[in-house]
Amino acid sequence: MSSVLEVKMINEGDDLRIVVPRSYFQRLGIEKGDTLLVTVEEERTRARKKNGKARVHRVHKHN
Repeated sequence: MSSVLEVKMINEGDDLRIVVPRSYFQRLGIEKGDTLLVTVEEERTRARKKNGKARVHRVHKHN
């Protein structure tokens, strides 16, 4: 089963839904209601296309 991570885009005011496996939350110690700082980089997109998988890095956790 997957969990849904919802990210609010501050400048545009649009919502973005990212679906990730529940094990990602558990592995990173993220719980429901936690706020995360997300950085989107083009290199991640290119790496995923090249290697066939995305890499998950925990940037910062707010409670």
